[in-house]
Amino acid sequence: MLGVIPLILSAVENYRELYDQFEEYRNFDDTFSRFIESIQRQQARYQENLQRLLDPIISDPDDVDALINDLSLTDQRWHDGSLDGALKQRLATRHGSFFRVIGRIQTVLADLERMLQIKDGKVKSMLLLCTSSKPLPLPPAEHFAI
Repeated sequence: MLGVIPLILSAVENYRELYDQFEEYRNFDDTFSRFIESIQRQQARYQENLQRLLDPIISDPDDVDALINDLSLTDQRWHDGSLDGALKQRLATRHGSFFRVIGRIQTVLADLERMLQIKDGKVKSMLLLCTSSKPLPLPPAEHFAI
């Protein structure tokens, strides 16, 4: 009879571990939704800041929208120097730090795209990501330092 007690304790511990895993899975959807909402808020702030920065510099609203929505910074105007003079004048002494921050944002976004397997603005399959036996690679911590 005394030999059964360790078996019962072991079974209870196994059920507890299974319950904890189930709770984590159940809470994942809520946690992930909050994460996506946070990213969307940050993206909106980023785009609002770019809007404020570019409105006085570029007269065509369509050009401003194109630059704001160019999240990969592939538009040549970001690289060809055509905006440099106006941005330097508008940002004054903050010009260098502005572009360093933009570069850091781009690196973090690229890491998130790779980590979440985003292609053409869509996540591959959350089910595949969640059931993968390999843990998702996290971006280096220095990307999140301010």
